[in-house]
Amino acid sequence: MTDAERNKSRRDGSSAATPESLPEGVMLADDDEDQEERGRIGYGPNERASSWLLGLVLVLVIVAIGVYSLIGGDDEGDASTGLESARNAGPAPDFALTTFEGDTFQLSDHRGEVVIVNFWGSWCDPCREEMPAFQEASRSSGNDVTFVGVGSERDREDKAREFADEFGVTYPIGLDSEGGSVAAGQITKDYNVSFYPTTFVIGPDGDISSVVVGQMDTDDLASYIAKAREDAE
Repeated sequence: MTDAERNKSRRDGSSAATPESLPEGVMLADDDEDQEERGRIGYGPNERASSWLLGLVLVLVIVAIGVYSLIGGDDEGDASTGLESARNAGPAPDFALTTFEGDTFQLSDHRGEVVIVNFWGSWCDPCREEMPAFQEASRSSGNDVTFVGVGSERDREDKAREFADEFGVTYPIGLDSEGGSVAAGQITKDYNVSFYPTTFVIGPDGDISSVVVGQMDTDDLASYIAKAREDAE
C-alpha cells in the first residue's frame, strides 16, 4: 500500500488491517456477525444461557470466599469429614434454646462439661448422614459431655420435629426461632454460622475448643471431645 493509499484509508475511516497482516498473537475483535454466532454474555442466541452462567460463576466465587474466610485459610482439619475452622476461639456466647420437649437449654448451666453444639437443618443431607453418629456419641461419651442440636430458623417446625423423631434424638434439640432475622435465629447469628452442618465443641471452661464445618462421624466426635478435655487440664 502506498503512502497516498494509507492517508486515504485514515481519512475515510476504512481499515487496511486484516488477520493475515497482524503480528503473531494479536487478534481482531469479533465483528457483529461473529459475536452473534458465538453469543456474547447477555446477547445473541445464547443470551439466557450466558447470563445464567455468569451468575453461577459469581455465586461460586462468593461461596468460595465465604468458605475461605470461615476457615481462616487454615490447612488443618480433614476435608473428608469436615473443615476445622477454629481452635480455642474464645468464650462461647451464652444462649437459651427452647427444645421440642418444651424445656429450656441454657448453655451457661453446663459450665464444667464439654458441650457439643450442632447446627443443623432437616433439608441438609450431611446433617441427616451425621445424625446417627451424634445420637450414638451423646449416649456413650460420658456424663461430662452434653449435646444440643440447634435447628435452622428456616426449617418448618413439623419437618424439624420429624427429623428429630426419625433419628431418635434424645439429647436437647429445638429450632433457633427466637430473635435474629428471617434468615437466621439469634443463636445462629451469635455463632456466625453460614453452613450446615456446623458443630462447635465447647470446653469445660466455656471456651470454644473447636469448630467443624461439615459432616462428622463417631471417631471425629471422640477426637474433638478428647481435645476439649485436654484443653481444660
